Amino acid sequence: YMNCFEYMYASSGGAESELILQRNLNQWGMNGWELVSVVRAGEPHNGRLVAFLKRPLPPATKTLVDS
Repeated sequence: YMNCFEYMYASSGGAESELILQRNLNQWGMNGWELVSVVRAGEPHNGRLVAFLKRPLPPATKTLVDS
């Protein structure tokens, strides 16, 4: 069968916000989210970090996606 995932992204707004982002990434990791990529956004986003995450969908949700 094909693995199905849900995705999310989160961004930071500056140096202090990057520490909050790191804390959130650790918490999300404990909740099954896997960090896929981090990029620094260009203008006009003032160089914010954007983190992309994924986690497997629960089996009950997979059957809804397949139908």
